[in-house]
Amino acid sequence: MNSIVLAKGSLTDIEDTKYESAVKALEVLNIVDGYEDGEYKANKLVTRAEMAKLLVIATGKDNTAKISLNASTFNDVAANHWALGYINVASQCGFINGYPDGSFKPDETINYAEAATMALRALGYDIALEGRGTWPTNYLGKAQELEIEAYNEKNHKGLLRHIVFRISKKTNETLITFVLNDNKINEKIKK
Repeated sequence: MNSIVLAKGSLTDIEDTKYESAVKALEVLNIVDGYEDGEYKANKLVTRAEMAKLLVIATGKDNTAKISLNASTFNDVAANHWALGYINVASQCGFINGYPDGSFKPDETINYAEAATMALRALGYDIALEGRGTWPTNYLGKAQELEIEAYNEKNHKGLLRHIVFRISKKTNETLITFVLNDNKINEKIKK
């Protein structure tokens, strides 16, 4: 399993795609990055470990992840797993739950319903939604209300850019206004 590598610079496979502006915005916020080959791989399905990382960074808890490298409470997450700190924080915060058998299944890919649920929990909607209807209908209804799009019911990294961008806009301490101009991002940072 390859982890997402912190690589700065332009991602070579997002130019002139519908993902370009959001991915570049998330890159500026240091929430997403590329793989060692310089690609973002927007059509790659996202794993539970990758989603844990994205949610933890988007909510500003990445420093906590760096010091949460103690043993995992999940029987299938090794002490040397690349995402151990992110998994620990995401599960402690209630963004992502484990399974009844004590596993986390870090390399399993997630679908749209799972991604929307995790994102809405990170945004703080979990308590309000738990008593309303059944899963996943309650979370999918809220995702639709917030205009978090579904992309063929698969959770590609391209879809995640939209979900994580909404989280980062809500939780990031730096207000960034993105102005789209000829598919290029101009940023204004206000403190």
